[in-house]
Amino acid sequence: MYSDTVSEGLKLFNFKLSTDMKFGLGIYKDIAVLLADYNFGPLCMIVDSALLNNNKVRDLIKSLQQSLDVVTVFENKSVEPDYDYLDSCKAELVSLKFDSLIAIGGGSTIDLAKGIAVLMRNPGRAISFRGWNLAKNPALPVIAFPTTAGTGSEVTPNAVFIAKDEKRKLGINTDYVRPQLAILDPELTLSCPRSVTVSSGMDALTHALESFVAKNATLTSRIFSKEAFSLVFNNLPMLLDDMGNVELRGRLLLGSYYAGIALMNSG
Repeated sequence: MYSDTVSEGLKLFNFKLSTDMKFGLGIYKDIAVLLADYNFGPLCMIVDSALLNNNKVRDLIKSLQQSLDVVTVFENKSVEPDYDYLDSCKAELVSLKFDSLIAIGGGSTIDLAKGIAVLMRNPGRAISFRGWNLAKNPALPVIAFPTTAGTGSEVTPNAVFIAKDEKRKLGINTDYVRPQLAILDPELTLSCPRSVTVSSGMDALTHALESFVAKNATLTSRIFSKEAFSLVFNNLPMLLDDMGNVELRGRLLLGSYYAGIALMNSG
């Protein structure tokens, strides 16, 4: 029988990591091979509007369109999506026939795709799913291509939106929004501006710290917290002196990913 008097190393805890992840420099160029083992049907692509003229992203979109059944490429025009914007996106997409989503962008674009994935399978306004586990039906599968290193949205069960009336960020939080697949390619973060690189890196650093000191942190979650902190803290300053260094970009991308894992497993 479980006892709450045992040492920390023997206490009962849960640990979740249900997103497949593929990491590598330039792997976005082999997307058809990467997705060969997955049976994705018709796809909707959600792309950050700031990336539509990026050559690497344009190549990625073209490759996806050639190898998969892409119904539409939908432009995310909001830097900080709110629940009303999420509703308007659903209204534009609801008549299309797709059963999976691809998100290419930073945390806001990935969150938008996750929110749409919920709304396409669950009737009601977006704000009605604010909170924990309010979606009754599984969301559509999401494939995430992060282009910033900070939020960890490519692995977490959270999709954050602004409640305009309250002027607060409050999430749609459910295991249903965990992306099925995350493609981490440092090349896709090379276009991330200096200011966004800094703010994203600080976001990941905060996640690492919060998850380490959280009341529900465990010995396992803290492994990810510590590695995330080390990767971001040691490499972000060097990257700011060498913004084109793809190896440093890769370390930050992994740091952000580890921080997301730590955060969602520490409460």
